[in-house]
Amino acid sequence: MKNSETAQLINGRAAMVGFVSAVAGEIITKKEAFELLFPAKMVSGVSTHVIDAQNFSLFAFAIVMVTLGTITPKFTQDNFDESREFAIFKTNSEMLNGRAAMIGIISLLIAENIMGHALF
Repeated sequence: MKNSETAQLINGRAAMVGFVSAVAGEIITKKEAFELLFPAKMVSGVSTHVIDAQNFSLFAFAIVMVTLGTITPKFTQDNFDESREFAIFKTNSEMLNGRAAMIGIISLLIAENIMGHALF
């Protein structure tokens, strides 16, 4: 697997984690996805968005774990078979799902911005 394919896998896996987290967060809290990571707060009478440290830290931790899970086998095994497939889990479908998740996150944020409320 080339470096560009590895980068696509890492970004795709991160997008899948992010998309599922955004949808689950919306369903549970009934807040917009943007509001979950950057909640609005009043500062000197002006509504502003700030980073929610706990939610952002959990998301960043998940992305680091996904990245390590992707690159670790390359360093730990000399004969790691990157083309191995198991049932429905195939490299090409993972790339497609990752790209769909990237589009899904952007679409979710755009739809919520246009509608003015959470989609789910």
